[in-house]
Amino acid sequence: CHNIHDEINIIKWLHNNNIIDSTLCNLKDNELPTFDCNIIKPSLYITRLLLNEYGICILENYFNEKIIKNFINEFDIVFNNNKQHIEILNKENCSNDERIFNAEKFSRYIKNNFTDNIFFNKIASTYKTSMNKKTLLNKIVYEEGKIKNSGAGWHRDNHDCQFKTILYLTDVTEKNGNFQFLTNSSKKHIGYPKPRNPNY
Repeated sequence: CHNIHDEINIIKWLHNNNIIDSTLCNLKDNELPTFDCNIIKPSLYITRLLLNEYGICILENYFNEKIIKNFINEFDIVFNNNKQHIEILNKENCSNDERIFNAEKFSRYIKNNFTDNIFFNKIASTYKTSMNKKTLLNKIVYEEGKIKNSGAGWHRDNHDCQFKTILYLTDVTEKNGNFQFLTNSSKKHIGYPKPRNPNY
């Protein structure tokens, strides 16, 4: 009598109507906690648990294709109309990415759908009640023979609490510019590391 497709649909319905939390039914068999949001969107509760344990949670297909296309369009508009705000970081013989800080000031669409995303903000508020939010647009265009990345070498963020949501507008894999990080490298695990140089 069992029909796997009907059972999956029932679980999705129960989850989407807040009767049960079936987030973990959608956990992929990866090293890091990963969900395909095309199936169901993870609950705040489970996402927070996984962030506390792993420091990262990967939400594939969180935004639908239409929203991604709109983000790409807005990205291009902001970069084309605000050339005076483009910053290029050139440190440690790499980086060279183009950045525009506070993109939410230049695009209402980015502000409404990303900067002020309710789900992301609820998670962030778990860590900090008063948030200093900003949205950074970042562009890396491949050039033959030039090393480019974002943040220059192994980047260090503030060792006090920071919450980041990263959205790729182009597909990335382990071979073409994925986000890399060191696990258990926060202040909680290693304290404050020594500076890379006296001015850092």
